[in-house]
Amino acid sequence: MVCPTYRIAWDSVIPSYLKVMDRPWGKWNGAKGDPADHLIQIGDKGPDGQGPVEVDVRFRAVQDLDLDEFFRGKECTGFWLPEVDTHKSSDIISYALNRVGRFPEPEDRLAPPAPPGWSGVFGDANTPLIGSWFDEQYYQGAPEGFKIHKQAPGYDPDTADGFHARAENGANLKKIHPEYYRDRARLMDVHDVERLFQCKRKYGRFGQPVHPYFDEAAHVAPGPMEPDAELPVVIGVDVGFRGAAAFLQRSLFGHWRQYAEIVAYDTENGEMDAVELGQAIKAKLQTRFPRCRRAIIVMDPAGKSRSSVNKGMSWIGELQRSSGIRVIPAPTNDPKLRRHALKAALQRRNGFLIDPECRFSITALNGGFHYPKRGDSTSMVAKKNEYSDCGESIEYACLGGDGINDRAGVLPSMGLDAPGASNVVEVVFD
Repeated sequence: MVCPTYRIAWDSVIPSYLKVMDRPWGKWNGAKGDPADHLIQIGDKGPDGQGPVEVDVRFRAVQDLDLDEFFRGKECTGFWLPEVDTHKSSDIISYALNRVGRFPEPEDRLAPPAPPGWSGVFGDANTPLIGSWFDEQYYQGAPEGFKIHKQAPGYDPDTADGFHARAENGANLKKIHPEYYRDRARLMDVHDVERLFQCKRKYGRFGQPVHPYFDEAAHVAPGPMEPDAELPVVIGVDVGFRGAAAFLQRSLFGHWRQYAEIVAYDTENGEMDAVELGQAIKAKLQTRFPRCRRAIIVMDPAGKSRSSVNKGMSWIGELQRSSGIRVIPAPTNDPKLRRHALKAALQRRNGFLIDPECRFSITALNGGFHYPKRGDSTSMVAKKNEYSDCGESIEYACLGGDGINDRAGVLPSMGLDAPGASNVVEVVFD
């Protein structure tokens, strides 16, 4: 058994295991917070006349070890990965597969034509978060050689007692409360009820969200959206933590639609300089917005600083050169003004809608972009992480579109060509 940490192992996995495999049965070694072993030996012969039977269960945690170091030298029949989605990546499965089938020793096995003994990797998890590695690589479609067994929902609000007809643990839970799920669902957040009780895929949530008015059900489009060829593409760019870009359009009635995103964390090395981001923006426009003829980049004013690539040019200048699109700094990077611009869109009926392909941006608005806890209170300085750049890039786009202090006329001059740029829209702020 392999967990990410010993805390997880001892807080949840081992207690559940010991409910079934009573500790007096066999030999148990291990103290809380450390590795543990459970050795079970059954007589001289097993039920099939072969034997003796020996079951050696070892509880281990990766902790801070490199996976190559952790798995090196292990010889196992199989691996159990409880809460498999809590591991950092799918590498855990690949490494585990490399070490299974090595126990028992060849001399302890039946000779052919007897079938080979079982070996493999299995795990369990809650319904995964949309965009997680487990969701994308396994849950939505298992690769060849893998099987995904999807558990039936436990909660059905339309039944008399609130239990789904195929709820696998209904009999036991009814002993706790005759309407166990309904009793708890009425006090829980809808997001948690749908994911934990009804087995629905949901986007991740974190601390106190910067944008609490974002409602996944109302603001995420049910399917892919098509950009309006007559409207300019407003690209918000933040250069704070690692860099991100959000591609939006604003209708004539003031409704915002986000169609695409670029996130440095989604790249091979997790970082982008001005040239790489500019090239990525240009490629995204060509592929996602082929019919749109006008675009403008509204950028974090911090981009006025010098580029790390070209010391004689600012980030803004380097981004404009590499993207071929006019870049202007937002009128301010005051967090209150930036957030108000997006807040106004989120609060307005049909004021904001985002394409489901923008998974980083959705997770950011759903709480990935959040205020962290500081002791007994919450800091009002947003946490800098892989989602903060997404959230702020959307804010810059809305700020560039709406202006500040309810100022109108966000695109007063269209169709002007910038030196070295094409298909651009120039935006001038007073």
